[in-house]
Amino acid sequence: MPPTFSIFSLAAALTNRSWDVITFQQASFQSFDYETYQPYLDELADYARILCPKAKFIIHQTWPDADTSPRLEGFGFQNNGQMFKALEAAYEQAAQAIGAADIVRDGQLIYSLYEAGLRPVWRDIGHISLGIGRYAAALLWYKKLTGKDIWENTFADFDEPISPEEVELIKKCVSAIG
Repeated sequence: MPPTFSIFSLAAALTNRSWDVITFQQASFQSFDYETYQPYLDELADYARILCPKAKFIIHQTWPDADTSPRLEGFGFQNNGQMFKALEAAYEQAAQAIGAADIVRDGQLIYSLYEAGLRPVWRDIGHISLGIGRYAAALLWYKKLTGKDIWENTFADFDEPISPEEVELIKKCVSAIG
């Protein structure tokens, strides 16, 4: 039986400790369509503000599907660049709507890794790879949440092999994202 979610479990999650950051994201297969965010995003943000008035809000930008994804056409896109532009615009609008302090731009990162020629970035048509994709996303979150220099980070226990040259290119891509 799948888990059920309710406003009560959300209340428990939001009040079980003093949160300094709360993140929001849309389901990736709807992330390019801002109309699917509302009214839910505003309602969730308002509820979180009541229960966690000191927390800052961060938007987690999801990424486009791989260019080989048959879903792109169903979504109305000819390629993943078009999907990325649409989801980027939707997440910008979402951040403005709730007064988010920042956006963790995983979508921009994954797309820039792909454009830089790194492979594999996806492990299937929509989920990031367990090596390059996961490491890059983790570095971006590390940078955003801690403010620490990613070039000093020596983590190397990858779930899939990543060469030192790929680590360097990933760090360059992460560094380029604000």
